[in-house]
Amino acid sequence: MPTPPDPTEQPQASAPVDGAANAADPTDGMRSRFAPYLKILRWVIRSFTGFFQAHVMVIRAEAGNEAIRVASGVLLLLGAGVSLFITALLGGVAIVGLIQRLSGLPWLESLGLAMAATGSVALVLVTIAWLLLRRPLLPKSRKLLKSTFDGFTGG
Repeated sequence: MPTPPDPTEQPQASAPVDGAANAADPTDGMRSRFAPYLKILRWVIRSFTGFFQAHVMVIRAEAGNEAIRVASGVLLLLGAGVSLFITALLGGVAIVGLIQRLSGLPWLESLGLAMAATGSVALVLVTIAWLLLRRPLLPKSRKLLKSTFDGFTGG
């Protein structure tokens, strides 16, 4: 037969049930109150992340093409510089002597003819390089970023 409880004994605390533990937490009411706002904030962050990931993909693809264009322009400018250097070095020595032998012209006219030929090559290379480098860099990415920011700002 069970013994009756002793009235002098202190009651033991029982383990709280899950619902009771959560109800006792004072921050639970705040969490549930701000849950819709946190959901909206998460959505905004995911949207911004998605927008900028798309921009990064476009910029990476376009940057590869632009890098090739810029590298070509720089190499052509280097080629033009080398041609001008060759004009200065060889214009007075080997080319003049060859032209003078082949044409029978005096050495000063042979020098002018050699410099005109190598100078023309240099001018063509500089013109092509200038045409490649004068366009703005990353035009598609600029346009996409501008339209995105205009959409966000309403402008």
